[in-house]
Amino acid sequence: MKHSIKRLPFEWLDEIINLAAECIVVVDHEGNILYINPAYCDFLKKTENEAIGKPVQDVIENSRMHIVAKTGRTEAAAIHPINGSEMIANRYPLYVNQQLVGAVGTVMFRNPQEWMDYSRKIKPILNELNYYKNRYEKELFSKYHFGDLIGNSPLFMDAKRLAERVSDSQSAVLLLGESGTGKELFAHAIHQNSRRRYAPLSACQLRFDPGAIV
Repeated sequence: MKHSIKRLPFEWLDEIINLAAECIVVVDHEGNILYINPAYCDFLKKTENEAIGKPVQDVIENSRMHIVAKTGRTEAAAIHPINGSEMIANRYPLYVNQQLVGAVGTVMFRNPQEWMDYSRKIKPILNELNYYKNRYEKELFSKYHFGDLIGNSPLFMDAKRLAERVSDSQSAVLLLGESGTGKELFAHAIHQNSRRRYAPLSACQLRFDPGAIV
């Protein structure tokens, strides 16, 4: 990797960083700016000479680069209020030969328009993810209460009363019965009435045993 980089002219590296990282700043262990690319200078409306060698907090408002350079803790995708806008900033500690020597910071969006353009592209994907997330969560949790169990026969009422009593216990409950007799409805109602109502409801294979419910 090092040999590949050596083949690139220095002026190419500077331009590649400017294009790929958009806004980038590098500080030493004391938080003084060692490098800032032209894109960041344009965004800050400052020249390189006005920034290089200065404490980063004096050049970039609300900067935490000097803190990351001291603590060595990454701050990824952090909201950074700057120039009247809230940008997305990444701050990474810089280690050389296993020694903390400074930090590298990038700003992903230099203005609200860039953020809006990104949002328009990503919004359909987020909407689809939320749809499947909501659908998954609805399937995880119980959907029926004992009030949803409707029936008047003595056997049904006995089964319902028994289910209500056992729903308050910590014991496992096994439901047995023919297909279509309402085992799933009872399972949901028992879960909803139990102390585990806020925990996921795990579906299991229900065994066939005519006329029994315990």
